[in-house]
Amino acid sequence: AQVWAVLDGRELARLAASRRQSLPGVLPDPAIRNLASVVDGRLAAIVSENLGVTVEIDTLTEKSARNLADAVRGILAFGKLGTQGRDPDSAAALETISVTDRGKVVDVRMEMPGDLFQRLKEKFRPPTPAKPAPGS
Repeated sequence: AQVWAVLDGRELARLAASRRQSLPGVLPDPAIRNLASVVDGRLAAIVSENLGVTVEIDTLTEKSARNLADAVRGILAFGKLGTQGRDPDSAAALETISVTDRGKVVDVRMEMPGDLFQRLKEKFRPPTPAKPAPGS
């Protein structure tokens, strides 16, 4: 199976800035600036025996690409710290993600083995509601 999506970062930044009053502290200025520097983005996910996801983001300048890539790397680093020693499967999933910047483009790629994907799917599956007892 394949999934594709396209994103307009400038419109997303405009919408985020306009909703900022209702979300105080959620979107700091650097986050808005990073979004505003995104010209467009493309997501592709391929599901086979493994899960492959690629996000390619075009930015206005090379500096914007470096800043955005650094921000994503920082988010991943915090995630790795938070899972270290407590959740080996989630830590392993974060290790499958790489971030590179080349010119005005940021590439975020994930190649997750199918067995890891299945374990995470089971771990984070919402609980099934209990069936009512007969006669109730």
